[in-house]
Order: sequence, then structure tokens, then C-alpha cells
Amino acid sequence: DDMTTRPKPRVEVVEARSPEQIAAFADLVRSFVAWCRARYADRPWAVDTYFQPAALEKELAALDAKYAPPNGALLLALVVGVPAGCIASRALDHRTCEMKRLFVGEAHRGFGLGERLTSVLIGLARTYGFTAIRLEVGDKQPEAQALYRSLGFREIAAYYDAPADLLPYLTFMELKL
Repeated sequence: DDMTTRPKPRVEVVEARSPEQIAAFADLVRSFVAWCRARYADRPWAVDTYFQPAALEKELAALDAKYAPPNGALLLALVVGVPAGCIASRALDHRTCEMKRLFVGEAHRGFGLGERLTSVLIGLARTYGFTAIRLEVGDKQPEAQALYRSLGFREIAAYYDAPADLLPYLTFMELKL
């Protein structure tokens, strides 16, 4: 279907704070993991190594603590009130934060939600006084890599001790604010 003729829906980006919004965020992250399992079907071990299912469920049970403002943020993109995408950030130190969990559900792709979520998060990071945002992205996510580059992110060396068997498949990036 031709993206240029599709009307743009009403989109709102909100901080996930209510239990319902936080649960919707967790559901989107689970959808992201399922998407990764399909995209990386040739290396399921990599998805399990990266997400570590038990650790992920622990994170999802405490999202509002791990990504609490002003050191972090949980953002939801709502399309006509329906949770359609998510993104999070958390402080690595007092100057640098890390962007995590950018995902847009399949039904809502093609409307620029990924760019919108990332742009709002960049604005929040500036407001919170961070001077850089870091992230890592998998090799089979060229759409995300292109988005990050278009917003000014540049490749950097690994900024955390990632599992050695995953390193060849990860690209680490940073945006100076």
C-alpha cells in the first residue's frame, strides 16, 4: 500500500506513568523481542543472550523504577489513544544517558513514529541536562541504524562490556547534545 496516500493518524507522545501505560510499554517490549526473534531467526542464541528472558521480565516488572525521571524516561506513542510505539532512556552517569527499547508495532509503521519518539527523547535528555545519548543497535536493524544516523548519531566504540559473542553484531552509537 502506498505510504504517500495514507492519511497521518493523530499521534501523541506521552510519558508512561499510569499502571496501564507501563503495562502497555511492557507489552510493546515483549512485541519487540518477538520481532527480534523473527528478524534474527538464524541466530536465536543472540536474542536470548541479549535479552536474557528472566532478566527482561525482571526489568519489565520494574520499568517505572529503572527508567524513572529525571534520570530516565519511558515514552509511549499513542495513535488515536492506542499504544503504538515505545522508547526508554536511563542515565549511564550524570552527563550521559542510554536510549533503549525503541519499537513501533507493525500496524503503525510508516508514520514516522520512531523518529518522533527518538526526537522527543532527545529533547527530554537535553532538558534533564545530559550532554550525550548512547545506544547500541543490531546488525539486522538497518531501518533503526538509518534513523539514528539521520538524527546525528555517530558510531563509537562499545561503551559497556557486551558479551563477546554479540559484539560482531552490534553497532554502538552516540549523539552529542
